Amino acid sequence: MKPAGVKKVGDKKVKVLLIDDSALAREILRKGLAGDPKIEDIGTAPDVYVARDKLWMLKCLGWMGWSS
Repeated sequence: MKPAGVKKVGDKKVKVLLIDDSALAREILRKGLAGDPKIEDIGTAPDVYVARDKLWMLKCLGWMGWSS
């Protein structure tokens, strides 16, 4: 039984953008997630504003697989 709100992603990797104001915390999380083959690290950001800009850039480049 899976927890509520958790969707099965099949063979697709889960794309993760780590957001934290602490560079050390981002690095620790990044290293921890690196061991999971189903997680794809797409970057880090020190705050939500930088994260928004990175996600927008990735969307515009077509890298995220999102459509407008």
